[in-house]
Amino acid sequence: MSKGDRVIVGDGYTWKENGTSVMVYMPKLDEHKQHVITPDGSTVVAAVGGVKIGSLGVIDGPVINVHRSYLHNASEYTPTYGGKDFIQMIPVFLEKYQKIGYFPVDNIRIFGSYAPWT
Repeated sequence: MSKGDRVIVGDGYTWKENGTSVMVYMPKLDEHKQHVITPDGSTVVAAVGGVKIGSLGVIDGPVINVHRSYLHNASEYTPTYGGKDFIQMIPVFLEKYQKIGYFPVDNIRIFGSYAPWT
C-alpha cells in the first residue's frame, strides 16, 4: 500500500454497494494537533460516522496501529499473536465525501496503484 493508491471501501467481505455502511474513524489529536499515542505505541481513535460500502478513495498517508478495543465490533478483527492486540488502519481520502477517514486495512481493497512518472 502506498500513498496515492486507489481503493474501494468494504466490510471485509462485500465491496459492491448494497446500502450498508462501514464505520469511519479519526485519530484523536492533542493540543499540538498531533495524534494521541498511548504508552504501548498505539494511536487513539474515535468513530466519526460511516460511509457506504463501495465508496472510492485514495490512500492519503501511512498506516497507524490502533488497539482493537477502540473499534466497534472489535470481535470481528482477529487478535494478533505476541501480546499486542493492534489493528492497522490507513487514511483514505474519500472522493464522494471530500474528507479523510481511517479504516482497518481489512476494510479497503486496492484496485489501482499510484505510479509517479518522472
